[in-house]
Formats: sequence, C-alpha cells, structure tokens
Amino acid sequence: MPKRYFHRYNKDLQLESYDHIIIGSGMAGLTLAASLAHFGETSLILEKHHKPGGFTHSFKRKLGYQWDVGVHYVGGLGKNRQLSNIFNFLSNDELEWESLGDVYDVIRVGNDSYDFVSGKKKHIAKLKEYFPEEEKAIDQYFEIIFESIQANQNFFLEKVFPPFLSKAVGGRMKKKFLSYSRKTTYEVMKSITDNERLITVLCAQCGDYGLPPRKSSFAIHAMIVNHFIFGAYYPKGGADRIAHYISKKIEAQGCKVYVNAGVDEIVVKDDQVAGVKIGDRFVAAKSVISTVGVNNTFKHLMSAELSEKCGYSLKNVKASTGHLCLYLGLDQSDEELGLPKHNIWSYEHDNIDQVLDEITTANAGQKFAYLSFPSAKDSEWQEKHPHKATIQALSLGKFEWFEKFQDQTVMKREEAYDAMKKEFEESMLKKLIELYPQIEGHIVVSEVSTPLSTQTYCNYEHGEIYGIDHTPERFDLPILRVQTKIKGLRLAGQDIVTAGVGGALMSGILCAASILKFRTLRLFKEIARFQKA
Repeated sequence: MPKRYFHRYNKDLQLESYDHIIIGSGMAGLTLAASLAHFGETSLILEKHHKPGGFTHSFKRKLGYQWDVGVHYVGGLGKNRQLSNIFNFLSNDELEWESLGDVYDVIRVGNDSYDFVSGKKKHIAKLKEYFPEEEKAIDQYFEIIFESIQANQNFFLEKVFPPFLSKAVGGRMKKKFLSYSRKTTYEVMKSITDNERLITVLCAQCGDYGLPPRKSSFAIHAMIVNHFIFGAYYPKGGADRIAHYISKKIEAQGCKVYVNAGVDEIVVKDDQVAGVKIGDRFVAAKSVISTVGVNNTFKHLMSAELSEKCGYSLKNVKASTGHLCLYLGLDQSDEELGLPKHNIWSYEHDNIDQVLDEITTANAGQKFAYLSFPSAKDSEWQEKHPHKATIQALSLGKFEWFEKFQDQTVMKREEAYDAMKKEFEESMLKKLIELYPQIEGHIVVSEVSTPLSTQTYCNYEHGEIYGIDHTPERFDLPILRVQTKIKGLRLAGQDIVTAGVGGALMSGILCAASILKFRTLRLFKEIARFQKA
C-alpha cells in the first residue's frame, strides 16, 4: 500500500498555526494549497469525508475492484498544453496521464454512431464526413466556439478583482463573454443549422456539465468542446493518484490534509474572518477559503445575516442535476472482453431535452446512458488486477425521486429504495449487454449509487454533481467571485469557474492569485518551468 499523505482528524490533535485554512480537499483546495506553498505559505486543509480528493477520489469493493467517482476523462492535456504544465507543477512531475487514443468519445443516437477524434482539424474533418451537406454550418459552429473561448480569460480574471477595480473595468471585461453566456446552447445551434441530428451529435457531451441544449448556457458548452478537442486523458494508476501526488507535495512544504474533519461554522468577528469551528472546537485563522460550493458555504457554514451581507442569492438558479451510476466488476480483462478505452454517449433519439425529461429509473439505460471503462484506460490496472475489468454506466438521476429516503441509514434504507436501484440496474445492464453482449456471465460485482450517495459522501444538499446549474443566468450571478465582503474569506471550487477537474483547478489558481497579488507572475513562471520538451 502506498504511503498516505493525509491524516485522520480527532479532537485531541494539537494543530499547528497555518497561514490559511482551506475547507475541502478537492481539486480546487489542493491546487490552491500547492500554489501558495510555493511561496512558503502553509495551509490546513479540512475534509469532511474519510478520503481526500473530492470528486477525484476512488472507492474499492470486494475482490479488489476499484472505481472513480468523478474523473472519467480529462481534456486540455498533452504536449505544450496549459493544464499539463499545471498538473506537472502541482505533482512535482509525478502524476502521469494516458491518452484514451485517437477516438475519445463515441456518440450513439438510436443505432447510429459518430466518433469524436483527437485534434481540431481531424475532429472537424470527421464531422464533415458524417454531415457533408453541413460543412458550412460546421465551420460556422467552430468559429463561434473559439470566439467564445477567447472571451473567457477576461471574464474569469475579473472574478479576482477587488470591488473598486471590478466596478471600474469589470463591465467591459465581461461584455464579450456575456454575449455568449446569456444564450442557450440550442439557441446558438439553431442559428447555425436546422439539422436536428447534427445538433444532437454536437451537443452529446452535455452530460459533462449536466444540462441539455435548451437549458444550458452556450458558454459552458463551448468550454467543454474546447476542453476535449485535442483529446482526452486518464490518470495513470487511477483517479485517486491526483490527490495522492498533490498531497505528497504540499505535505513536504508544511501543509496538512485532515480527513473526518468536517467544518461546522466559519467564524466571523467585526466583518473579518476569525477561523472555523469543527464541532465545538475553534481553530483560529485570518484567512479561510471555502471550496465546498456557494450553497454549502452560505447556507450551512455561516449565519443567515452574514450570508445576506455577502449578497448571497441564487435567484433563478438552482442546484445542478444528480445522477445514477452502475458500477460493475468483471472476471475477465478489458482485452479479453474487447472493451474500449473511449466513452459512449447513448441517446434514444435526436431531442436530448425530451430524452432527459422522460427518464425514469426503469428506462434510464434506453433513454440516456454514459458508459466509461476505467480499467481499460489505466495501463497499471492489469498489473494489479489481472483478468479483471471495471465498467461505469451513468444516467440522469433526480434527487426528488429519492428525497423521501434521505434520512434513512446508509446501506439500510427501505425496500422501496432498493427496488428503484434494482430497476435502474436492470435497465442499464440491458443497454450494456445490447452493446457488449460478451460481458454477459462475467459480472461478479454490481453496485448502484444514487443522488443520495453523492449527498452522503460529497456533502451536496441535493445530490448534485456540478454545483449550481450552468444556465445562462448562472454567469450573471455577482456572488460567484473569489473574494467575499468578509475580510479574509474567499471562495474557490467549481461554482466559481465551471464544473469538472479543469474548472475546479482553475478556480484554485484564481484564488491563489487573489492572495499572491504581484507574486502571481512568479507562480506562472514556475508553472511554465514544468513544461515538457
């Protein structure tokens, strides 16, 4: 077993003095701690779960099977790509990534398949092969995608500015981005083409941000398309290697990650942060950064009066979707079973919004399924687990379907809850066996998670996986900023930038910039030093 670079909290621990307390050990919190540690600033990272990593952690079950909970693939990596340099910096070059190959996603609509291939030119050319009559529309689509992306930098950089500077120049910096973010994805698509099949294929990755075309902001759609257009990657050794190597680095620099350390309150005195409470224990700090989402921060860690003072309001914006997931362990390897590295996005028909509206636990597999093969993506898997394979099959799962069971004991909920899980399992197995009949008879471990699983283990109130919804209204919310109106209290995490590993990571960088100020240029120079030849 590799050495652990995190510690179990107990109330009798003598905690040292740290420059910063970071609530949450996900991608944002770890990125922030590593960035600050480079300048000698130490952080105490407090994690409620019994494992660090947030949505990058993994879990194990009998017979040695292991699955990730949120990292199915990551884009923006590869030679001379910015995200690669940042990960190299965060992990001291120890974290390795493996390409999913030329094809990273396969889109299925009914019985038709469409490959998404790595590389901008190749990707566009492949789409034109599928839709030769839509060449002009495809070119126009990518022109708009990249125009939107160019507006991102100023929009997100403005989130770091203090109020006076934001008031002076913020409007101009955000204007271009907002011209895209205030439109729905479907609105933009329909301005380009009337071909519903093309629209469905181009929007098929919408599960990566949790909203169908008629509800999502075009800005988040453009970011996801751009994120993966040069290919997709998976961490060598599994998703939990991300937190492992970053925690290793920050511990060597005087930081500590404590698990089983749920923060109950952010303590504020005279409009300045004073520290946090863990149970009835007060831990003093002049700098506290919450990475656990704006709802968790302002609804559960602060008084209503303080939250109101900070301008907390999510009018017209709600929590993002939950999901159902079937985890399978098989008694033959991916190679023996002929399972792919790439992911499958499967939709029943062309109208994604309608498909997702019609999902139930009994028909989820036929309506919409996202299939991932984590063991096939990891070259180390077979060395550790010979003649074994894993599959994850996901679909939409609404919190309200399971809400009445939320107060029941985990793993001991009533039969009606288990019956709903069984319905989903059977539906998803039907889809999997339809696509990969060779797995039948080889499934030895099977488990289903619901939004209540996310609620329990990731501490999201409604079992949401992407924080708050990526609607057009989201990007106009003034509360989604790094700095709050309370001195010393800052925010990071997927709500501040966008969902996913890349978005959470960049929020950590932005938060670090707000603390480091003029030293930020030195941070970027250090990151650039980790660029591979």
